Amino acid sequence: MPGWTQPYYTVRVKSIACHYELLINGFPLDRHDGVGNISCEIPFNPFAFTGKNELEVTLRPGSRGGFHPTASFEAIVCGREDSSSPEQAEPIAGFLFKAAKLVTGTGLEETKDFGLPTGPRAIRVDDTTVRVERTIELQTPFPRWAWMDAPSLERNPETRASLLAEYQRFHQLLADGDRIALEQITAVRAHETALAYYVGDEEGVRMVGVADNIDDPQMTLLGFDRELRLEVIAGGRCARLVTDDHDSPIVYSFSGEPGMGMSLAMSFCRELSGAWLQIR
Repeated sequence: MPGWTQPYYTVRVKSIACHYELLINGFPLDRHDGVGNISCEIPFNPFAFTGKNELEVTLRPGSRGGFHPTASFEAIVCGREDSSSPEQAEPIAGFLFKAAKLVTGTGLEETKDFGLPTGPRAIRVDDTTVRVERTIELQTPFPRWAWMDAPSLERNPETRASLLAEYQRFHQLLADGDRIALEQITAVRAHETALAYYVGDEEGVRMVGVADNIDDPQMTLLGFDRELRLEVIAGGRCARLVTDDHDSPIVYSFSGEPGMGMSLAMSFCRELSGAWLQIR
């Protein structure tokens, strides 16, 4: 792996007739359960660290009745110097799944190791679900992220109720337009985002973008949905609340564009004091 001073890491995804959920180190990075094919590239510096990083993808058929014989999914982790162009990115590790290969195995057509000694692990959960896991060694200039030393969380009603109260508090601050309080709540998230992308803290605040939404006259904060599911992620150290569609309950609509909206994704860990800390 090249010795990048300021590495910029991404996952390149090409999905044909598959539904998928992609995680990096236990954080949901991308999900597709609609119609059509997908080709995208997703940066993940804020979730990366020096050492063994885990890529996990769960694959399901894009239609009823099992995987179509032509269905496939490719994920390739790439890296480059932050100041370089995307064309200079180099592949680090990846895999190619082909549904046609499910007859004789797990569907892995190629491991795409790019010279690395170990390949992906594919687990056929059932006839309609395949999970692929890949350990990737990365070198980064990043410190230990706050969530990495957070206490483990219990997946129980008490955790859900406590986190729900934190979401409600955050929603109320957005409704009140309390910029100072919002920037305080997201301070660690903004600082770590700035570190991940080699910018100053002020730019980190802008990249998080939470406080700026309150000043946009084209955006309207919608009511808070209480029918939410608790997800414990990142190896049990972080959590979030999501709707049945896996969306955040913090949602804005765009005026003049019926049916168009934007949800604010966020994840939390707990401090040793028990307080919630918004970290992504």
